[in-house]
Amino acid sequence: DNPFMAPSAVDTDRHGNLFVSDLIGGQIHVAGPNFVHLFSSGHENSPAGLPENPVGIAVSPDGYLAVTDRGRRAVLIYRIIYE
Repeated sequence: DNPFMAPSAVDTDRHGNLFVSDLIGGQIHVAGPNFVHLFSSGHENSPAGLPENPVGIAVSPDGYLAVTDRGRRAVLIYRIIYE
């Protein structure tokens, strides 16, 4: 199953997970090192704090995710929590 509508940027974390911003879908998709889809976050009519139209994405070495969001006209910063 392909969760992507319009992937616009990708980055990886220190564990090899792949983070993909989806501009049209309004989501951030995460896949494991084997490229199997793990989960997605955000959606149209997103509540405050979640991306509306994520354009760019970057993962920092210390576990933060930065998302440039065209819809919110902001750079959203999230802490990645590994369980």
